[in-house]
Amino acid sequence: MMKNKSEYLKTRKDEAIAKQILSADDYAFYESLFLFQEKQQGLFAFKNVPGYIDPDGFPAIRTDQLEIPADHGPALLAALDELCGIITARHPGFNTGPYRAHAVGSEKSIESLARTFLEGEIDAIASIAGDIRTGIDEFVFMTANWFSPYFSALRAAVFGGRDTSEWNGTVCPFCGQYPSMAKIIEAKENKRVLRCSFCDEEWVFQRIGCALCGNDDIKKLGYYEFESSPYRFDYCSACGGYIKTFRLARKTAEGSVNLAVENILTNFLDSSAIAMGYKAR
Repeated sequence: MMKNKSEYLKTRKDEAIAKQILSADDYAFYESLFLFQEKQQGLFAFKNVPGYIDPDGFPAIRTDQLEIPADHGPALLAALDELCGIITARHPGFNTGPYRAHAVGSEKSIESLARTFLEGEIDAIASIAGDIRTGIDEFVFMTANWFSPYFSALRAAVFGGRDTSEWNGTVCPFCGQYPSMAKIIEAKENKRVLRCSFCDEEWVFQRIGCALCGNDDIKKLGYYEFESSPYRFDYCSACGGYIKTFRLARKTAEGSVNLAVENILTNFLDSSAIAMGYKAR
């Protein structure tokens, strides 16, 4: 069984701080963030499958039909207040007030923010970010971390038993977001698994193929490995993208690695890929 994010982060604490991967303050920030997410996931109950969940197709969330129940609103706003507190404790200069004001602007504001994020239309995101005087990256970070526990809980409640073996898409079969990281499992014939950057869903993806655009022309694909480490990044010259990958050695248990935590501990992979001209989603 996979350790949750906060538990796995603790196992990596000494190494992360000793190697200056994270400062002590950054470690405390991510620990607070992961504990927040884990707590929030346990607060939402979904007695029925929402109407915006496609029972057969992928991605399962139909964003054009998305509706947040009115009785979930207060808990979501309380979660936003807690998240704002975590962020401003680490970054006192970041004003979260305009974001919160937008979130309570109307009875449909929460729903609208979730839909805008899930649809991923950069112009719509940039428009809201501009209106509330927040950078796009900051807006995405806040929105993702606010709604991630909610939709992770929904995924666990209504999607956990869904067979996704026929899905070979580059986006999450549940929420439609791009993967943040991949793993290759040597003990299972080098099976390649992608992890959603938003709802924590994992799905099997083809070994030869770009996890961002789907290109399978081997001449336009490659990877850079880091000696004596399980890390590499796979790149695609067709789209110019890359994805970080963790290779699980044959004797390593699949559940012993949490890719959400590994993602924040592998900034050196991002730096290397970006320096070579590649970009992440």
